[in-house]
Amino acid sequence: MGDPTPEQVASNWNLVARRYGSHLDPMTALYAADAVELVAPTADDRVLDVASGFGAATLIAARLAGDVVAIDFSSEMCAALRERAQREGADNVTVHEMDAQALDLPADHFDAALSSFGAMICPDRGKAFAEMARVTRPGGRLAVSSWQAPPNNEWLQIFMTTVTTALPDQTPPTPPPFMELADPERLRSEVEVAGWTDVEVVGVTHRAHWGDADAAWAAIAESNPLFGPLLEQLPDDVSGRVRATFGDLIDERGDAHLTAGAWVASGRA
Repeated sequence: MGDPTPEQVASNWNLVARRYGSHLDPMTALYAADAVELVAPTADDRVLDVASGFGAATLIAARLAGDVVAIDFSSEMCAALRERAQREGADNVTVHEMDAQALDLPADHFDAALSSFGAMICPDRGKAFAEMARVTRPGGRLAVSSWQAPPNNEWLQIFMTTVTTALPDQTPPTPPPFMELADPERLRSEVEVAGWTDVEVVGVTHRAHWGDADAAWAAIAESNPLFGPLLEQLPDDVSGRVRATFGDLIDERGDAHLTAGAWVASGRA
């Protein structure tokens, strides 16, 4: 196994936690709602949200479930979610800083397990999916989300086009490991191997309505560790060219509305 990628390092998420909450969480919440709908929490259920981030899925589930436990490896994401849960009066939410690949939680404890674009970034996704199965009671439900690839993912496509247009002589960026799950059969297989049964994968698509190129750039490039570290390695004049190219591409589209597809795998423990 190689070195962790930027999105697999907790300290990188600590740096962007608040910006993620402001710029990206409102969009990913649309997909979180799809995942929560698939596990259909009830008032008697205990729900686990793995790699909960700013808490979109956590707080949607909290409106329906009896108790929700959220775990994330980023201390700043955990702090932000605790504050958010308190503001929103979600007193049935408990947040723990924890590794998704080694859950310090009892076996057969939860009625449902969720991960909205979270477990997919683990260095060992199989361990994360298996740990979710271990802590879910027999017959309990699962929903995990991962991104589709371009052209069904304009968020990723426009960033990749920006880089290749602004830096035509550079080798195109290598897709992050989680893009392996853009293949729905790969997602299904990994979840099944981890111990889940009756696995089904469905596609969902939503459109992000950013006000302008600045707002879209803040969400796509500045609010997650995937692209930020790449930009920080560039000289100021080059990173400025990348930013300007992004604005030009948005202007050519005529708006800053971008559509992205995702896969959601559901199953039973």
